[in-house]
Amino acid sequence: MCDQELDVSKYESVPHPIAKLLGRTVTIGLAHSDIDYFKAIGDEIGLSLEQVMQIYLRNIVYTGYKVEIDMPNEQQEMPRAAVGESL
Repeated sequence: MCDQELDVSKYESVPHPIAKLLGRTVTIGLAHSDIDYFKAIGDEIGLSLEQVMQIYLRNIVYTGYKVEIDMPNEQQEMPRAAVGESL
């Protein structure tokens, strides 16, 4: 090995070439039951809640799966949760 110290001050920093491809952090509100669902799966297989959700979402993207979402029209009323209950 080399016993000399390396002077890094003469080198310029370069941005990580893959950093922008790694993703970004998002914040979303989820029902407690949804969080519990993914947490239970993670507990079974030894992964964190976040890892399980990332795997699920990545799988949906790669398979091209699309959920049918029926949006209510203006005449229909949105379902409401009771106080203390999540949809």
